[in-house]
Amino acid sequence: MSPSNDTSVKPHPPRSWLTGIAERLKRLLSGGVATEPPILVYQMGKVGSSTVHRSLTESGLPLAVEQIQFLSDRWIADVERQYKSANAATPLNVVRSKVVARQIRESKNVCWKIISLVRDPIARNISSLFETMEPLSPA
Repeated sequence: MSPSNDTSVKPHPPRSWLTGIAERLKRLLSGGVATEPPILVYQMGKVGSSTVHRSLTESGLPLAVEQIQFLSDRWIADVERQYKSANAATPLNVVRSKVVARQIRESKNVCWKIISLVRDPIARNISSLFETMEPLSPA
């Protein structure tokens, strides 16, 4: 398989990435009103946002590019509660959402550029089904 046909899912970056978010945003916001507003890729899952985020990050833009799926404290708390009740670790995308949402609230003088992606709901749900489906094992 050639590299251009590689459709494998990239692993989540290490949790130290969250520290990087906070540091980049603080640096960006420390000078008062930022001349280059940060970009936020905000969407539901399975719409191609990872590709958009990766492309923007690798483009060399001199500003923060963040990707999240949740902005509402209520939604974040609900998702965290679901994982806690299942005795499962909170996924990185939820933790990342919490960190970025807090940074947005704390930086009222910054105008974020927001990219929001959508996808046909049936295609999105089929994609999600196949990604989360357990592989069939021989009986």
